[in-house]
Amino acid sequence: MEKIKTNVARASIKKYEERMRALGVDTPEKGFTKSIGFPRKELQEWIQSLNKTTTEIKIYFGIYPEENFPIDHPPIGQNDSGRFTAILWPYNADEEPAKNDDGDEELPVNIGELTP
Repeated sequence: MEKIKTNVARASIKKYEERMRALGVDTPEKGFTKSIGFPRKELQEWIQSLNKTTTEIKIYFGIYPEENFPIDHPPIGQNDSGRFTAILWPYNADEEPAKNDDGDEELPVNIGELTP
């Protein structure tokens, strides 16, 4: 993990937004997710709760499904289908999803604060 200069970060974000507009993803009707924020305290608590077999956290990009979307999965609702998202998934040194003390996969997290 390395820090980058803020001007490089801003230029990269701007390029992403330009690409999404060029692809027709950023429309006035739907818009698109430009960032997802996770409160520091909650993120730290989640990381500390992970089993010691977790060696890294992968960040996956996804789109909420439009079909068979679990509308009973608060706070995500039907209006969120089709939106871009980021999923933080704990992995182990073997490049497999990490397991908790019970041997079940650690649950990924996703419900951040969307912008816009």
